Amino acid sequence: MLDINKILNLGEIASTQTLAKEIAPIFPKENILITASSQTQGKGQYERKWSSNIGGLYFTLLLRPKKMADLSVLPYQTGKALAKTLEINYGLQTKIKLPNDVLTLYGKTYKKIAGILIESQSTEDNLNLLLIGVGINVNNALPEDLNATSIKQIKKSAQNIDALLENFLKEFAEEYLLWQNSI
Repeated sequence: MLDINKILNLGEIASTQTLAKEIAPIFPKENILITASSQTQGKGQYERKWSSNIGGLYFTLLLRPKKMADLSVLPYQTGKALAKTLEINYGLQTKIKLPNDVLTLYGKTYKKIAGILIESQSTEDNLNLLLIGVGINVNNALPEDLNATSIKQIKKSAQNIDALLENFLKEFAEEYLLWQNSI
């Protein structure tokens, strides 16, 4: 299991990823999970805006790995854990669109259901810091101009966000351990 020392469940914030960066120096040894019910400045790769209204699952894992393995494979492994969670728990047909999206079959086309943002940095005392941000469309309404869908839209009923997070963390823990042991 993933060793998380602190969990911050928040309402509306600017960005879980931004908050993780801000609090990292305050908690120099802790692994922290930050969740938000909505984000006003959610972001994806290249600072692209991520629609983060109420009903989705938005979180950042602030992790302090014992050793830093090859970061280029971590987005895939995180996506793999997320895709597996959606397949096992919701029966969705998924595929990973590298470097950081998870798509699901909706009708006859694949649409975006989740995004991943991974950032790393070294602190003053050379400890490694890893930020894994995830946004999943669960029960949230999406702008019509996006090529995206939600679990609720596919399953035709509201889903338990806490259960989704718990299931993802179990799958991710396995992938994270594999990543840590890949050196």
